Amino acid sequence: MLLVTGASGFLGANVLSEALAHGREVVAAYYKTPIRNERVRSIEFDLTQPGAGDELIEEFAPEWVLNCAALANVDQCEGDPDLAFRLNVDLPRLLAESCHKANVGFLHVSTDSVFDGQRGGYDEDDPAAPLNVYARTKLEGERAVFDKMLEALVVRTNFVGYSVSGKTGLVEWIIRELKPRKRISGFTDVVFAPLVANDLARIMFAMMDAKLKGLYHVNGSTPVTKFDFARKLARELDLDESLVNPARLADAKLEAPRPLNTSLSSKRVESDLGRQMPDIDETIRRLGELGPETCSRQLAQMVGL
Repeated sequence: MLLVTGASGFLGANVLSEALAHGREVVAAYYKTPIRNERVRSIEFDLTQPGAGDELIEEFAPEWVLNCAALANVDQCEGDPDLAFRLNVDLPRLLAESCHKANVGFLHVSTDSVFDGQRGGYDEDDPAAPLNVYARTKLEGERAVFDKMLEALVVRTNFVGYSVSGKTGLVEWIIRELKPRKRISGFTDVVFAPLVANDLARIMFAMMDAKLKGLYHVNGSTPVTKFDFARKLARELDLDESLVNPARLADAKLEAPRPLNTSLSSKRVESDLGRQMPDIDETIRRLGELGPETCSRQLAQMVGL
């Protein structure tokens, strides 16, 4: 049985959806937004409290805990570093400690943003160099997890897709702006290699089934600029790609500094699972197949919105 923390968030809800679709027994732990699905056992829990992980594991006896809980808003982390530390460092540390004591598998989701973005194509042995509070706390969270549980599984990744609200993340922003024919800016100097959240969930299930341990990079196989990604997505969804204007990151004047190229090498996980990570064309096609309206509606129904 799988226990998912942060289950009503962007990634957590997609993990739940995929777990149900593949017949996995799953328990959802959430903080504010409840899960209301007859096929999912769920519980409201503040995982930052000492002993919370022990209580969850004792009550549900999972084989694995998959931690999707985090403060992922980069500028919010910059403005409230104490909250970022509590959610991105203390929370996974406490969960790892609880899992270690109970001999339960623990998968913690981290980020490609731990690198400075000077070159991209990073593998697991490359030194991290975070540029902002979010990235620093996520890196410290990784270290805290391994400090408490050497046999933990930590996944650095970047994912896109559809959310419960229909208003979260890059994909939904692009669609929301292009549908009424508004012009948007796509960064030509920012490179990433995302996976669809649903596909990431399936890959993580396979990693847990294989009982992998340690640090893994799990990324799409094709680096792409945010500009090219937006145009490819527009083309797939029959939106006007000419409305996507080229821009540079410096033009945005964001509060927190961002790395330019966070693409990762997934050779280690590809070797250990015996499968290739999706390329950008597969990722774009998958986003089209899922469909924004259908996917967001299904997720919203699952969490009772």
